[in-house]
Amino acid sequence: MSVTIPSPVTNILTIINNFAGFFIGLSGALAVVIVIYAGYLYMFSGGDPSKVQTAHKALLYTAIGYGIILLTWAGLIPLFKEIGGF
Repeated sequence: MSVTIPSPVTNILTIINNFAGFFIGLSGALAVVIVIYAGYLYMFSGGDPSKVQTAHKALLYTAIGYGIILLTWAGLIPLFKEIGGF
């Protein structure tokens, strides 16, 4: 029977990977809530251009923010594979 001791780098990368997965899930849920809120603003704007513009900005900023989060995660995956063998 042999015991394998994991590398400290692998442990740290696993922790970062788990945290990032949790953060992406949480930010995805938050993005859905903001999109629903923007839809609510749009539906009940009553034709008021400032409220419609607020709804459009909320949708745009949500899409940009979540896109940045996903691109960051996509950039970390090759780094993790190179460093820790994920």
